[in-house]
Amino acid sequence: MQRHEPSLKRESSGESLAAKLREVTTRYLCVQFLAALGWGLICLVFILAITVWLDLLFDLAPAFRAAAPWGALVTGLILIGGLFTWRKRLFTPQSGARLIDATANAQGVVLSGWDLLQALGSNTTANSETSVGLAQLAIADASQQAAGVSASKTVSLQPAKRPWTGILGGVLLVGALVLIAPQMVRTEWNRFLQPWNDVPPASSTQLVLVPGDVDVRYGDPLEVFVEVHGDPVADDVELVLTASAGQEEVIPTFQESDGRWRTMLTQLTEPGEYYARSFGTRSRRHKITILTVPEIEEVQAEVIPPPYARGLGRYEGPLPSQGIAALAGTVIRLTARSQRPLAGGEITWTDASGSTSIEMTASETGGKQAVGELVIESAGTFELRVRDIEGQVSRDAAAATVTLKPDHRPFIRLLKPKAVSLATPSAYLPIEIAAEDDYGLAKIELYRSLNDSRALPVSLPLLSETPRRQFDALTLPLSAYGLQPGDQIKLFARCEDNDPAGAKGAETPVATVHIISQEEFEKMQRAREGLNVLLSKYRQAQRMMENLRAQAKELQEKTKEKKGLIPKEDREQAQKLADQMRKNAQMLSRAAKSSLPYDSDQEMAQQLEQLAKQLAQAADQLERQLKRLEGNENQMAALDVELNDLLSMLETQSDLYEESTLMPLKRLEEVMPLLIAESRFVQLVKAQRSLADRLTNLKGRDDIDDPALKARMRDLQAEQNRLAKELESLMADVEDAALQIPDEEDLVELKKSAEEFAQALRESGAATEMDLAEQGLAEFSGTRGHEHAEKAAVALESLLEKSGEMGQQGQGSLKFRPSMASLGKTAGQLLAEMGLGQGGGNGYSALRNNKPGLYGNLPTMAGQEGENGGEQQGRTGSGDGGEPGVWGDNPDLASWEEEQGPAETGGGGMSLIPLRYRDRVGEYFRRLSTEFQKADVYQEED
Repeated sequence: MQRHEPSLKRESSGESLAAKLREVTTRYLCVQFLAALGWGLICLVFILAITVWLDLLFDLAPAFRAAAPWGALVTGLILIGGLFTWRKRLFTPQSGARLIDATANAQGVVLSGWDLLQALGSNTTANSETSVGLAQLAIADASQQAAGVSASKTVSLQPAKRPWTGILGGVLLVGALVLIAPQMVRTEWNRFLQPWNDVPPASSTQLVLVPGDVDVRYGDPLEVFVEVHGDPVADDVELVLTASAGQEEVIPTFQESDGRWRTMLTQLTEPGEYYARSFGTRSRRHKITILTVPEIEEVQAEVIPPPYARGLGRYEGPLPSQGIAALAGTVIRLTARSQRPLAGGEITWTDASGSTSIEMTASETGGKQAVGELVIESAGTFELRVRDIEGQVSRDAAAATVTLKPDHRPFIRLLKPKAVSLATPSAYLPIEIAAEDDYGLAKIELYRSLNDSRALPVSLPLLSETPRRQFDALTLPLSAYGLQPGDQIKLFARCEDNDPAGAKGAETPVATVHIISQEEFEKMQRAREGLNVLLSKYRQAQRMMENLRAQAKELQEKTKEKKGLIPKEDREQAQKLADQMRKNAQMLSRAAKSSLPYDSDQEMAQQLEQLAKQLAQAADQLERQLKRLEGNENQMAALDVELNDLLSMLETQSDLYEESTLMPLKRLEEVMPLLIAESRFVQLVKAQRSLADRLTNLKGRDDIDDPALKARMRDLQAEQNRLAKELESLMADVEDAALQIPDEEDLVELKKSAEEFAQALRESGAATEMDLAEQGLAEFSGTRGHEHAEKAAVALESLLEKSGEMGQQGQGSLKFRPSMASLGKTAGQLLAEMGLGQGGGNGYSALRNNKPGLYGNLPTMAGQEGENGGEQQGRTGSGDGGEPGVWGDNPDLASWEEEQGPAETGGGGMSLIPLRYRDRVGEYFRRLSTEFQKADVYQEED
């Protein structure tokens, strides 16, 4: 019993009961705290869920989303604290004793013991010793009853299980949502975790803005595209533009064919944000930053050349990327445009001397353009920047290179007369001058001298103030000078340009005109155009006859079926017809008397004389008939009979003339090219043989370093080259002449012979051997040069017999009519005049194109001076005196303005070199022209 005395004492004192009661109270408070915590967490989650739901519906503001978690947390904490405090206040020690008593089934023993313990502790002095003992016994009994009860049985965890079960359900629900709609969960998580970041609300449709965050120049538009990802939008897409002040502007968009939505934001001047939205979704918000620093949008350049250029080189348009080429003194006006209102700008010019700043001014107050000018005096570069009204300078710059364009020397050519020319004392000498300058001609002068006297200039009038090109065609009547054969006239031209820095000039080489006699001129003209001279003389008679027949036919048609008197108009026309026949008869008579040194001309002149007599008689007959009809009542019928007789006579004479004269001449014209070719071939064979013989002493002399020997080989190479060109020309001429021969019975053999000769000539290999000989001489190999030249000569000589056959057949074809046997002799005479007859010179040199100019007049049927074989161009006049000339030494001669009519000078561009080529190659054409002029002179002297 003594061992249990402390325990009884402890139980009787109520310490055991108080300890049990404290244990139960502690457990109760823990359970209630867990329950309050669970309900607080449920409240927090509920508030967050409601907020998320509202965000899904209404896209809550970032501030609300940022405050929502904190609000839910505070609400949860308040709920936890309130519930715990409320539960704590409700649980007293008496409630704990009652709970223990109920758990121990003590039927009030524990509750009574706790009450006695409380009463004993509050008033121990007033109680008797007996009462205290009894109370202690009751307390001890209560303690024993309470000691058998555990706190876990007394206070159940059930109040805490319910909220935590709800929390577990919520966690499972969130997990299910993560599995079912991860995108939505992720989006809302990001929206609430990072509320101040622009995360669009969760939706099955995503809107993406292009271009997103963007920098826009002040005042520029912005094109926006909205791309739709996921499910299609259920409604139209709107673009919301939020200004810096917070004002929102809703802008509609339009759907494109590719599914995108498009709109345009115009004239953006303030920064802001923009986003796209549709029902239930929106895009991210993107920033629009306005660049207020001025930027150069475009630079326009106006290149104004100096006045003397007359607008040439003027340019207006965008600043050229390749730079500007301009004359000295050119003004370049630059206009820069920006997106900002400008106050001006600056142009920095840099050249060899350094840098210079040029101020630009605004085109107008508050305008967006700035203008500046610079004057070009040297090559360099410039850089342009603009400045806005706030003083901000553009970060970018416009730059270009300026190249100084040269003002070239003018260019002038004396086209006629040729450098070496021949003229008769009565000729009209044609002069053609072509001058050109890149910017303008200020002066054109023609210098002339007689027999090496001092050259005197005459200024030619300019077609405009400063023409770039001018072509002058004028004539010099030599009859006004009293010239004699042996005199010499020298001509050259000079021009100057309009360069204000100092006129630059150019001159032509000197053209020398030798005066020859009329007889020499006619002989030389026949040597060039002998057959044409002969043909033109007799074909002119045929044209006269055709013209008379046409006039008579016209008159007959007018008078046909008319009766009574002849009208005055018809009578005058009939008289004109008679006068024309008499005039033509005189012309034919004079032409018959003006003989050419050809046998055929002597025979055919009789036909002209007979034709002249017939025309004279017809004219007399028509005039007599007109006089006899005066007073006759039926004049028209008699005139009609007379016209019928006249037409019959003209037709008969025309047919006879064609048969007796023109047909033989036509045959001569058809055969003559082959006769010329045959003679040329003979001369070519002789020339090639001569060259081959002269190359004999060069055999074995190869690659010898001897300047004299090399010079000779170069000369022989040039000679071989000329022979090869003549051979090629001869082959082409024979083939062409063979094609021109008509398919007539008596010409079949001639045509066949010509074709066979041309084919044999091409197949002979002579051309190839000539080329190899030329190549060998070019490489200074005398052995190869001689070898191939010899082979070429042998090949050509083998064809002499065949060419002779062609010539014999040609001569034979001229004997188709016994009365015209002289045609063969005439062909020989023509060949002799051309230097192709027996003993003539080398054919290839006689037929060169480098002929001297030949100017003079040939007698025509009208007794006037006609054109001189293709050289004379301009006017023709009387052979005995003519019109007064110009520029003579006689001061009484007519002046330039009096003599030269407007038709004499023209502004055409004949033979002018286009200016664009001169700009590219500079002085090349001048040098080339000079070399050509010199080459012409040298060839003429050869």
